[in-house]
Amino acid sequence: MTKSNEEVLDKKTVEKIRKDTIDEFNKEYKEELVKELSEKVSNEVTAKFDRESRVKIIDDITIDVKDEIKNQIYKEERKLGAHKSFKIFRLYVYILVLIAAFGYVGYRLYKTDSIDLLKYNYEPEKKLETPAIGEDVKTTPTEKKEEVIDYKALYGNLIDEFKIYDYSLYKKNVKVSDLTNVQKLQMAYSTLLESDKEVDGTIINIKSSVLKKAYIKLFGTDDYEPESFNVYNLNFAYSLAKSEYIGILYVNNTEDVAYELIDAGVSDDVIYVKAYVAKVSNGKIYNVKTNKEVGNANSKLSDYGNRLNIATFKFTKDKNFVGISCE
Repeated sequence: MTKSNEEVLDKKTVEKIRKDTIDEFNKEYKEELVKELSEKVSNEVTAKFDRESRVKIIDDITIDVKDEIKNQIYKEERKLGAHKSFKIFRLYVYILVLIAAFGYVGYRLYKTDSIDLLKYNYEPEKKLETPAIGEDVKTTPTEKKEEVIDYKALYGNLIDEFKIYDYSLYKKNVKVSDLTNVQKLQMAYSTLLESDKEVDGTIINIKSSVLKKAYIKLFGTDDYEPESFNVYNLNFAYSLAKSEYIGILYVNNTEDVAYELIDAGVSDDVIYVKAYVAKVSNGKIYNVKTNKEVGNANSKLSDYGNRLNIATFKFTKDKNFVGISCE
């Protein structure tokens, strides 16, 4: 008896628990679950409907748009065709009006003798005459103009840059190889600028390197040898210890040599410069060969040309001195 009651009791309890569980589920979750399922189904149906509807709507709209575009294009083509035809017609009208206007203006000018239309002088084209057989054909030679070079302007300044103080060199034809070292040093000295010299009263100092540079520029060779030399009454002594020249001017110098350009040119790759040459001393001009007085130092040398000597100075293309001849 006791065991049976326990079993019945247990079944009741189990049934009650099941029922309570179902009631609790229905009460708490059933409504929410149904709602969630309903929304999910509704969303799927809506999405499917939207896709199908959208595709159909797009197709319908596309067809309508295409038809509308075709209609608009057709209408525009008709408008453009009509406008183009009108423009062409208008252009023809303008051209006809312009032709008529020019014709009228030309007619009026002709009637008023403002334009001479009928007096055009026509000259027939000249035909080349073919010479008969055996006849000499005369041809006009083509003259070739040679380029004129002003050598005086180009090389005349060469004799402005140096002087030959030794008058004995004007009495014969001289080459560089005939010159003594002292004569070369004198000529190199004549090319120096005042800034190349250090002057202190009557004492003049010249660096050996400065004179060497002038020597090489004038003669184009590196055979410079320092040595004492003089220029008129100015004596230069070479100081080996200082590597410089020391000059002492005892008396103011009033003597010099002067040139006046005559001509210049190039022959066999040698530049030649011709010039009158004279000795100038105490306001007088002297012949360099005879030492005879010729005239006044204030005059041009060319004024006494027939009484002076003409020297021809010779240079290489690099403007290095190579010799002198005198007439």
